[in-house]
Amino acid sequence: MSEPESEVRDGSKPRRGRPPSAGLAERRRDELTDAAFAVFAELGYEQSSVADIAKRAGMGQGTLYRYVDGKRELLDLVFDRSVDELMTAISPDEVIETTATGDLAASEAMVEALSQRLFHLVDARPDILKVVMVQAGTVDEELRYRIRGLYQTFDAMMGRALAHARDRGWIVTRTDNPEAETVELGRLLPALGVPGLVMALNGDADPGRRQAYVRVAVRMSASGLVSDGAREALRAEPLPSGAESAPREARSLSGDGAGGRAAELLDAAIGEFVENGYAEVGVKEITERAGVSHGTFYNYFDSKRHMLSVLIDRNRTLLLGRLEDAAATFDEPLTARALYEAILAVNTGALQDIAARLDEFRFLTFEVPGVDAEAFDDYLRLYREGTDRYAAILAAGAAAGLIEDTVDIAVAAEAWLGYMLGAVAAMVSEVDVASPAESARVVTNLLLGGARPH
Repeated sequence: MSEPESEVRDGSKPRRGRPPSAGLAERRRDELTDAAFAVFAELGYEQSSVADIAKRAGMGQGTLYRYVDGKRELLDLVFDRSVDELMTAISPDEVIETTATGDLAASEAMVEALSQRLFHLVDARPDILKVVMVQAGTVDEELRYRIRGLYQTFDAMMGRALAHARDRGWIVTRTDNPEAETVELGRLLPALGVPGLVMALNGDADPGRRQAYVRVAVRMSASGLVSDGAREALRAEPLPSGAESAPREARSLSGDGAGGRAAELLDAAIGEFVENGYAEVGVKEITERAGVSHGTFYNYFDSKRHMLSVLIDRNRTLLLGRLEDAAATFDEPLTARALYEAILAVNTGALQDIAARLDEFRFLTFEVPGVDAEAFDDYLRLYREGTDRYAAILAAGAAAGLIEDTVDIAVAAEAWLGYMLGAVAAMVSEVDVASPAESARVVTNLLLGGARPH
C-alpha cells in the first residue's frame, strides 16, 4: 500500500513529499483545533475564515487542507474537544455513584467539587461555553441537534442521581407526582451554577466570589428562602396549583400595532429563521414569505439584523413586564401566601409565554446569542435586568419578614433566575416536560421551601 493510500484510509489527508513523522497528522489537527478555538472565540464562527485559523496555527492554507476539510470540520473538532472537557468536569459516573452509595456528606462534597471543576474549566477556557453552547447553535441543524443531545444526556444523569437521593430520604417531593417532580428537580438544581458561569463570561475572575455563591446557592436549594414563620403559614392551608393562564401579549412593534405590518414581517422572519437558520435567510426570503415588497420591508426595518434586535427587545419587555406586574400586586401587609402566589404567577406566566411560542424561543435560545457580540451582550444585559427585578420581589418579602434573615437577596435572585433557565432549557431542548404550570410550581416550591425535609 502506498503512503498516500494509507493516509487516506487512516482518515487523514494525502500529501506529497517525504513520509510524515509518526503522529504528525494528529499533532497538526490538535494545533488546528487550538487555533480554531481561539479564532472562533475571538471573532465568532461566521466572521472567521480558514485564513485566520491557518495564520493563528502558524501554517499556510494549503497545509491546513492536508489535515481538515475546512472551517466546518474544525468546528466539529472544537465541539468534540469541548464536550470531552465538559463531561470530564461533570464526571457523570461519579455523580450517580456517589448519590447511590455514598453518604449525604459525600454527596454535598461531590457537588462542591463538581462546581470547582466547572469553574476551573471556564477559567482555563473562558470562551468554552460561548463557542459550544452559543456559537455552535448558529451554524446548522446538525450542531443544534448535538447541543440538545448534550443537554438530554445531562438531564438523564441528574434524574438518576436525584432519584437515588429521593429514595434515600435526602430530598422530598411536594406534588402529587413524585417521579415527575424528581425529574424536574434534576433539571433545576444544576442551573444554580449559571450565575457563576455568567460571572466568568463577564470577566469576573474572582474564584472566591463564585465559590461563595455556590455555597450559598447549595444551602438555599436545601432549605429554601422563607423564614420559619412563613413556612408554618404556608403549611397551614392548601397552596395554589399554578393553573394554566393566558400567555402575555407581545407589545406592539414600531407603533404599528401587534397585528400590523411590522408584526407580520417579524412573524415571517421568525418562521424563516426557525426553518432555515438565521445565517441562511435574507430579506428576500422574509419579504416573499410575508407577501410584501422590499420597499415595504424597509419602511419598518433597516436590515435583517435590525429585526433581530426588535425580536430580542420584544421578548425582553415580555419577561420584565411579568416581573413588574408581580411587584405591583403586593398589598400591605404582605403575607406568605401572597408572596407565594406572586412568585408562582411570575413563573407560570413566563413559562406559558415560552410554551405558546416554543419555536421562537428555541431560536432565541440556540441561535440568537451566537449571531454576534452585540447579541450576546444583549443577553447578559437581560440577565442583569432580570435579576434586579427578581431581587425587588424578594426584597419586598424580606421587608415583611417572610425571607430568612441570613439570605443574600442578590444571590437568591440569581438562583431564582437560574431555576427558571433550567426549566426553559428543558422546554426548548425537547425533553419530556409535564406542563409549564407544573414546572412553575416545582420552581416555586424549590425556591421558597428547598428540596430537603423540614
